Amino acid sequence: MRTFITSAKVAFAATLFTTVVNAQKLPSKQEVSLRTPAAVKIDGKATEWDNKLQAYNNATEFSYTLANNDTDLYLTVRCALPSVIRRIMNGGISLNIHKSGKKNDPAAIGVNYPVFDAGMRFSPMFKPMNVVAGANGAVMVTSVVRVAGGASGSSFSTAGFGGGGERPLTEPITDSLMGVNNTRFADRAKNIGIKGIAGMDSTISVYNDEGFKAAGKFDNLMVYTYELQVPLKSLGLSAADATKFLYQLKINEVQQRGVTIVNGGNGVPGTVEAIRSVTFTSGATMGQDATDFWGEYKLAK
Repeated sequence: MRTFITSAKVAFAATLFTTVVNAQKLPSKQEVSLRTPAAVKIDGKATEWDNKLQAYNNATEFSYTLANNDTDLYLTVRCALPSVIRRIMNGGISLNIHKSGKKNDPAAIGVNYPVFDAGMRFSPMFKPMNVVAGANGAVMVTSVVRVAGGASGSSFSTAGFGGGGERPLTEPITDSLMGVNNTRFADRAKNIGIKGIAGMDSTISVYNDEGFKAAGKFDNLMVYTYELQVPLKSLGLSAADATKFLYQLKINEVQQRGVTIVNGGNGVPGTVEAIRSVTFTSGATMGQDATDFWGEYKLAK
């Protein structure tokens, strides 16, 4: 099969590569206190920061900025890696505030987003493909990993799904995927998770009256931006006091359920070909471990 590479595709790939590399050059934790721009808006876009955030942490593989004004704490996250974005959609990102400065703080407060209603979990698309249902309503997914001559690599094939194989990503395709992903995400990401705030439910609507706001969007490079606004009064914090606190940013653990995985091999000398078929039953969820890191932030006066 021939592959034709146009200048537009090369430019697109180079832009995405530059986005990832530049993020990884940042410090692993934010080093400064920041006041939010006057025009800050929770809309799933990092335009207030010119899409340039304060730190990139290898544990979670996303970049982020914490900032505040007199009334609210803001968290902005950007992630360009599809595998990590899928993990964020599965478990959400939690911002956990430990005012005591201790990791075992029993009075820690946590805010998690996105949180989906049962049966409404969002799975972003990063390339056009067709998926067909298997027996009894199960969805079949097959991936192929090859190791030959000491070199390893991976590929994803849509041949088994009537997709006719992979299609190269170009700007018109990613513009279309961006629109589909953002529409589906907005339709499903309706909740914010709350932990440790007296008098508040464990899950609240993104349209709440308590001052909590959250949003997420994809751009045409399939980079996902997450924004969260948390009222300082709900955290028991005051910008006037320039309070310092310990925070944890975490992609949450997810328990696996309704998933059957079968592995095999072809036995060809000099190569190892593992074919993994994965069957998802209705309401299935892939399991994942939590990843996190800790930092300190001092509220900016």
